[in-house]
Amino acid sequence: MYKVMLVDDDFPVLEYLQKVIPWDSLNLQLIGRFDNGQKAHNKAMTEMPDILITDIGMPVMDGLKLIDSLTAQKDNLRSVILSCHDEFAFAMHAIKLNVVEYILKETLDPQMLIEILQKIIHNLDEDHKIKQQIQEAASFANDKNNRLKKEWISSLMNNPLLDEDTWVQQAGSIGLDFQDNSYIPVLCYINRYHDAQKRYITDHLISFLVQNVIEEIVAMENNQGILQFTYNGKETVLLFPIQDFLKTNVYETMNRILETINTSLTMYLKFSITVLVGQIARNSLELKSYMKQLLEYNEHSFYLEEGSIIKLPSVTYSFSREDLFAKYIEATQQFQDIILRENETDLKDALDQWIYTLGQEKYRPRVIKEWGLKILLDLRVKIKSLLHFETKFSEEVVHQNLLHAETIEHFKDMMWDNLSELLQVIHNVNASSKRYEIIEAQRYILHHLHQKITLSEIADHLNLNAAYFSRLFKKETNENFVDHVIRLKMEKACEYLDHSSKNMEQISELLGFDSKSYFIRTFKKITGMLPSDYKHRLRDNSAL
Repeated sequence: MYKVMLVDDDFPVLEYLQKVIPWDSLNLQLIGRFDNGQKAHNKAMTEMPDILITDIGMPVMDGLKLIDSLTAQKDNLRSVILSCHDEFAFAMHAIKLNVVEYILKETLDPQMLIEILQKIIHNLDEDHKIKQQIQEAASFANDKNNRLKKEWISSLMNNPLLDEDTWVQQAGSIGLDFQDNSYIPVLCYINRYHDAQKRYITDHLISFLVQNVIEEIVAMENNQGILQFTYNGKETVLLFPIQDFLKTNVYETMNRILETINTSLTMYLKFSITVLVGQIARNSLELKSYMKQLLEYNEHSFYLEEGSIIKLPSVTYSFSREDLFAKYIEATQQFQDIILRENETDLKDALDQWIYTLGQEKYRPRVIKEWGLKILLDLRVKIKSLLHFETKFSEEVVHQNLLHAETIEHFKDMMWDNLSELLQVIHNVNASSKRYEIIEAQRYILHHLHQKITLSEIADHLNLNAAYFSRLFKKETNENFVDHVIRLKMEKACEYLDHSSKNMEQISELLGFDSKSYFIRTFKKITGMLPSDYKHRLRDNSAL
């Protein structure tokens, strides 16, 4: 029976969850309800939960700090956030904490939470089974030689070589011999490692499985001189020995072995590896230097083709210093327009073009992932606000874990999964709507935000009486037509202020206002502050 803890400063929510969830039938034990994170943390120090369901905003200790603290004590803790916050910053923080689900209270449904709990229980059961397998395999994975190898490679990379004789002696104990051989260091790292972790749960098991596959292939090649080191769960180091008379064919043999390893891992373990091949090391100092090159190149591997074998330093480039977020408005607007038109082909083409641009410019991977995540979350908010629909898309975006994308290809696949899902949501909304005229009016407004838009103009576009259209729009959207147009224009103004260097006069012209002063008055009426104050607030926040 797994233990569950509920944390929320809204007491009715605690009462509601305790009553509507069939804890006993799910084989779950509710060990406590708490109205702030500190009380829950104190309880967890004496009785740690397996599952934590928590709000974010609470007194004393908030939910994100609680998750962070408890996860440090119990790495397989499953956390579910139940919050009224639908903001980019909270969702991004939740991703970094590996939260299982991020549920908005406005969309909370007991059946949804029950299904989430059932999935968590299944994963915890699988985790338990795999831990048993690991214990059975421990005698093989943790033998003395493997420990020595891991300690040696860690020492090589992290400590100075102060005593050459001691180092040579340690190297000889694991089979490394620079007297008769030189060595080519090879770094193999698992592609889409986060997916592999979901499948195999622990880094330990992944390392054990990879090690066995490599050992079998090396044995079949009858090349016992190859040394294998587990650097961490994701990365494995191979040292290929070479002698002078073998220099002519060493790379051919090495590539064949590496390709066989990759094929076997893909076939049996369902993940591939990308391989970085270093320069020939003739002594310990060269080996340390070339290994460091391989590890430092890892961030650049974001742009390599998954499963490729790359010889360094054949591929070198610098990351772009341009501001990727300057392209945010253009990309978001393009995706939004295509999704509202329900054109899957154009959506694929647009994504392909943006991926090509990102690949050409070579932005830092972290910046690309944050840029893509902001686009996805903001698209959901914008389209939800426009068409007035409810969806679990926000949760699904967060839990696609876009920040775990390891290559540009992986990033593209994750972006497509989310964009195409939103496209399907829009299709379903439009198919179920009886008011095509309102959908068409909203599309028209979005495409003409750069000009002055009048009610009679859109009524004529739809071949409707203006008075009738005004009443219909209000009835279907629960919003006055003029208020709707002004709101969308002000949201677009905020985007320009957030992500461009355009001045007030340029923004007022781009949004079809007759004068800058009218634009400023309207902005203050809607947002409660002047555009200049809004801009200064952003700068002040970024400086914190």
